[in-house]
Amino acid sequence: TLAEVQRAEALFRSTEAMQEAIDTLQTFGDSLKLDRNLTTLSPVQQLAEARRQYEALLAKAQAGDTAAAQALPDAARAFLEASRAVNASGPAFAADFAKVQADTAALATMFADSIAVEQLIYETNKSMLDELKASNVELQALVAVQAASAAELLAELKATRAENAANAIATKLALEGLSLA
Repeated sequence: TLAEVQRAEALFRSTEAMQEAIDTLQTFGDSLKLDRNLTTLSPVQQLAEARRQYEALLAKAQAGDTAAAQALPDAARAFLEASRAVNASGPAFAADFAKVQADTAALATMFADSIAVEQLIYETNKSMLDELKASNVELQALVAVQAASAAELLAELKATRAENAANAIATKLALEGLSLA
């Protein structure tokens, strides 16, 4: 019923709002850990936390989460800043930098490929829809022709019935006239 649908929609909206609140609170908690003015973490712990946050967003982005992909640059920057603070310009920082560069390039390629596939799916679906619309127009024309043919046949049937009825009356009268004579 309509009331049940409205209750289900309200429950869905409430659940979405709660999830948004959870996400906001988690993001805030994560940001505190990397805020140099507020955190209680050591630089090494900040690096570990920044790496964790970066890797978590990277995994989501690699799974196709566009919101995670859009948030990834900020997480990557925080990760690289933490790496620079701990590793200066050493090989560990260079490795982290190269990893971020490779990860973001791979993600950009993945999303570009996804766009190409989605565009192909869209064009295929649009083509199918256009074909269905054309078939529908043809079908409507055929139905109109069938309806006109049926109307003509019905008119002919009525005329034939009227003619047959007239012939039957004439035959009956002729037979009655013969039997009287």
